[in-house]
Amino acid sequence: MTIVLALFMLLMVYDMKIAKRGSFVSDYLSIEKTKPIKGIFTFLVFLSHAKSYISMDSIFDKHCHIFLSLLGQMMVAMFLFYSGYGIMESIKRKGFSYVADLLKKRLPKLLIRFDVAVLLYFILQHFIFNVRFDSFVFWTSWIAYSSLGNSNWYIFIMLSFYVLVFISFYNLKRKENNKYYTSATIFTLLTIILVFSLKYAGKQYWWYDTAILFPLGVWYSLLKNKIDAFVMKNDRRYFIIFVIMIFICLVSAKFKGILGFISYTVWGIAFTLFIVVSTMKITFGNKILNFFGDHVFSIYILQRLPMITLNNLGLAKSNKYLFFVLSLFITILLAIGFDKFFELFEKKKQD
Repeated sequence: MTIVLALFMLLMVYDMKIAKRGSFVSDYLSIEKTKPIKGIFTFLVFLSHAKSYISMDSIFDKHCHIFLSLLGQMMVAMFLFYSGYGIMESIKRKGFSYVADLLKKRLPKLLIRFDVAVLLYFILQHFIFNVRFDSFVFWTSWIAYSSLGNSNWYIFIMLSFYVLVFISFYNLKRKENNKYYTSATIFTLLTIILVFSLKYAGKQYWWYDTAILFPLGVWYSLLKNKIDAFVMKNDRRYFIIFVIMIFICLVSAKFKGILGFISYTVWGIAFTLFIVVSTMKITFGNKILNFFGDHVFSIYILQRLPMITLNNLGLAKSNKYLFFVLSLFITILLAIGFDKFFELFEKKKQD
């Protein structure tokens, strides 16, 4: 699978642009610029999930296995950061009306899409592969607390964040001026409470060890003008900060397991800010990366359908490369159909 990873890295740098000396990418956090970054990590998540079904003990898999293991939960770091940043930007523009819509529109929209996917997994697992689920797992799967074979923890975290943002920013309903920092502080504290709640509920570490990156995105939105003015003052300052970020990233990565998820959280913050600082100078973007960035949710939530099917058919053991290629191809088709269905559904609903 190292060959697959190498080919993808070549794809990443295709059409990549680096800002000229003395200039910076001013819109580095725009939807257009973040889409290919999301696309990169969407593919890496897919590759990581595919890895769990196949053997990686070949010499041709060694470097891919090491890379994915080192990256770990950082595959989802930018999704959380960009989501927090995007929500805060929307709140700044629209005020409480956007906060109210989180529970009225965004949460139901996400949950409906997720539940349709869960239904597909239930049909596949229960009726085709005769898998039995106990009642607790079955019923809590519809709110992403449990799983019927689908990926779920990220969806549960996002649903939780919508609720916590609504609670934290509810004070905007009375008076919007000078309330952002107070609300962001409340939201950060509630996120910490959520982290420890999930930890003591017995959830696996990946449920909570990157959660703080969402409020990091919120704070970045509030401080962006000051950060940009400081970092982008000139190339010399940028280069110094860039080197410092590399150093912090490497050191925190080395010690990320010493203090459990706390040190892992430090590593997550360092990694995320390193990527953000990098995109102030480097712009990724081509049609393939943009495609993955356009279909993040559907690729993420549907990819295990073909993986489970092909694994049950024995292909993961007999030919891992064919397993990977077919899983990717089928996932892409499912993602296109899934997103098209909901696009037409929402259009008809508006009419």
